Amino acid sequence: MSKLEHPVAVYYDKHGKRHEILASTLSNPAKFAESRNNDLLDESEQISLGVREESTAAVAHFFEKAESRGSRKISFCESDPRHNERVDKLVSALQRTTELTLEICFRKTVNGEKTETTENIANLSGYRWGPEVHRIQDAKTIIRHDIFAQDPELAMSIHRPWIAIEVINTHFPDEQTFNAMLKTSEALPLMVLFDFVERKDYFLKVDEAKKTLRIQGTTYYIKEGKLWRGENATKIASSREFETEYKAMIKRWTEYRKNNPLA
Repeated sequence: MSKLEHPVAVYYDKHGKRHEILASTLSNPAKFAESRNNDLLDESEQISLGVREESTAAVAHFFEKAESRGSRKISFCESDPRHNERVDKLVSALQRTTELTLEICFRKTVNGEKTETTENIANLSGYRWGPEVHRIQDAKTIIRHDIFAQDPELAMSIHRPWIAIEVINTHFPDEQTFNAMLKTSEALPLMVLFDFVERKDYFLKVDEAKKTLRIQGTTYYIKEGKLWRGENATKIASSREFETEYKAMIKRWTEYRKNNPLA
């Protein structure tokens, strides 16, 4: 049997409780009736779904209603074991650390001596952290952030920004997603931090003992409508440029270490 486009549908009952129905259970008359008698949405809760019975299709399934066609589409999300393992590890550590400071670390070597200084960026204590969070970015785009967090207080402040973390293993954001994140960060207090599986705990690290979420002076992140590297705003305006620049940086590092093994 071919893969179903909508393997799961959700609905809310009159008490506000969320229910899930698997397409694989629609052959059960009770489940089919439950689907027919409620307003169904897809897993992201952005698309209205209907249900077709087996008499009109090869197999009973959920389908996107005409009223939802042309609506916002969810951005591509990377999903593979290494990526998902990294996301799970970060989320677990962040959720355990109720007192947390976002800081940036600068490392330098002066006269053969390595020095390290840090600067606090934001107080993230009390933030709620979650994985695979859908956020509407504009009229056409919904982004599923790998990790997203915000202050539970209703008031919005530039000193308590929304924080998103995008974990990259093999795929960079598509252009529509990258552009939407830039535009949102220009209008609202949003920071999008980029973490890389191949360099885990370097560009971004949760230190539970020190109660810090640390980024480096070489970490890429989005804020104020621009892509930053450390304390410097770049002129990078596309995901493709970002990928090219990141890979070039890693190549330079690799060549330097190869030529300077004791560095």
